[in-house]
Amino acid sequence: MSEDEIHFYPIVCTENKSLDLSSFKFTLDYRDVTAFHELQLYNETGQYVKVVERKNYMYDFYLEIDVS
Repeated sequence: MSEDEIHFYPIVCTENKSLDLSSFKFTLDYRDVTAFHELQLYNETGQYVKVVERKNYMYDFYLEIDVS
């Protein structure tokens, strides 16, 4: 983040390390943001995690940004 821009870079992991991730980078000017929404979605694969750690994997969290 800078004073007037947000920069997004993809996370490199095993599943996407073979992709050209430079095409997923972008910069967004704050003035173009019209709204944002916090999303909490149930993660069905969390049920397969050990009981002790399950609470940490039951939900995925996203930030949805509306731009103009």
